[in-house]
Amino acid sequence: MLSLVNLINNSIDALTTSQVKKIEIYTEEKKDKCIIHFKDTGSGIPKEIQSKIFSPFYTTKEKGKGTGLGLSISRQLLVEMSGDLHFA
Repeated sequence: MLSLVNLINNSIDALTTSQVKKIEIYTEEKKDKCIIHFKDTGSGIPKEIQSKIFSPFYTTKEKGKGTGLGLSISRQLLVEMSGDLHFA
C-alpha cells in the first residue's frame, strides 16, 4: 500500500506545472503477475536523472518537500515480495 500511495503522490507532484492534470492507474494480468501502471501528464523523468531516481536520498523536490526515500523504499518493498518497480 505504501508503494501505491508514494507513486500517486509523485504523480500529483509531477502535475504542478502541467496544464493538463491527469493521472491514469490501470492493471494488467500477465501469467502469474499483476502489473499496475501509473501514467500522468507530467513532464516525465529527464534522461540525466533516470539512473538516480531509485537511489536512497535522491530527490528532485525542493528542500523540505521530500526525503528522497519514497522510490527506493517502494522498490525495495516490491522486490522483497518478488516484484519490481521501473519506469518507461
